[in-house]
Amino acid sequence: MSETEGTGNPMRATMDIERSSEPERTASRLMSESDQERESRMSKMSRHSTFAPLMPTNSKYLTTFMLLNYMIGAGILNQPYVVKESGILGAFGGFALATYMTWKTVNFITDAGLKVDIYDYSELALHAFGTTGEKTIDFSITLSLFGALISYLIVIGGVLTSLLSSWGCTSEICSSNIVIIIAVCVFVAPLCLFRHFGHLAILSVFSVGAIWTVMFLVLFAGPSYQVPTDGNITIFNPAGTLRSLGSMIFALSICTGNFQAFVSTDKKSQNSKDWGTVTASAIGFGSTMCLGMGTAGYLYFRQDTDGVIINNFTAPAFDFFKVMIVMHLICYLPAAFVVMRYSVVKLTLGQISEKLPLALHTFVSLGLVAIITFVVIILQSSGLSSGSAFSLVLDLTGGVAGSLTSFILPSAIYLKMFPEEADGSNRFRRTEAQAIFYIGIILMITILFMSVHSVV
Repeated sequence: MSETEGTGNPMRATMDIERSSEPERTASRLMSESDQERESRMSKMSRHSTFAPLMPTNSKYLTTFMLLNYMIGAGILNQPYVVKESGILGAFGGFALATYMTWKTVNFITDAGLKVDIYDYSELALHAFGTTGEKTIDFSITLSLFGALISYLIVIGGVLTSLLSSWGCTSEICSSNIVIIIAVCVFVAPLCLFRHFGHLAILSVFSVGAIWTVMFLVLFAGPSYQVPTDGNITIFNPAGTLRSLGSMIFALSICTGNFQAFVSTDKKSQNSKDWGTVTASAIGFGSTMCLGMGTAGYLYFRQDTDGVIINNFTAPAFDFFKVMIVMHLICYLPAAFVVMRYSVVKLTLGQISEKLPLALHTFVSLGLVAIITFVVIILQSSGLSSGSAFSLVLDLTGGVAGSLTSFILPSAIYLKMFPEEADGSNRFRRTEAQAIFYIGIILMITILFMSVHSVV
């Protein structure tokens, strides 16, 4: 028997061990590189930001207000017009569909994030579909919220101009474009300099309170107006329902801000069950508010219902409520802006917005505000009334970008990251995701066609 057999050669054994451990060392090195890349990626999330100590930790109740405010925004003001266009049954059916699908897709992306410990929407898409998925999410978020911010400034400018006119201001400074520029410079731009979504929680409480006062105005002051002569009630209008679904989706869109709110919530609420309760409360309450406002406003004003319901209240006694609308939007707008800026900075600079140096952060923020303001002025100068421009922006933004970010992409991420279990335990949920994915595509194409057709 040779020396290498039996008792073995110690040197040979050592060489064998070294050779056998080479793959492990290589794997370890690769894993280390992967961990470094992962750590770099994780730094994109708000809670890993350099400014993380500055982000407050909100309770789940305060987060519910924040999500509710982020969700309904100014879209609630358009809901009486939505009911006018779609009919009462069309509105109820559309909101039932949008509410259910929105809540399911929020759960889809939250569970996917918890599974891989990624709490960033576009980062999750990167994990599921690579760079293409990441850029698609960021581009869709940018498009969706850019349209949202335009619509909010349209309402702010329209309401303020109406107020100043009713107070006797006839000078050029009270014209719509000048009013918008002044409102942006004095009120909007400073609030858009906040770095973190979580900083806006207290503003959200005030914002939701302001919109409640307007909702009560519609519910209780509406009956004081005489029902128009053309007072027939539309029960169901299929074409109007399809066209208005974009506004319904827009009013309930929450996926784009889901993780921004999630990471600023206390740790004990960062789980699937508690977060499902938070989002269900926000979405359910928001949907109920939209339907209540929409149905009441339409029944009171019928065919005279404006695209921005507050425009139907012309008496001086209602000026306070118009001021509250403006305050609501000024407090709401920064939430959408912070989320949009995050995606814009990732797309254009390849950096994290929370980590930008102060000078660059200020330049980017004010530059984006200036671009949005410029587009609003162009729309106003084109001859569109504030109500019609508002409705058009909501239908297109909600129907196209909203369907992408709220239904199509979340369902695709879930289906990719949760293959069917061998025992079929998740088969029903995957079927739900598949159904929402295809419905989202159909809605996006249909709403786009109907909206463009109505303009043409």
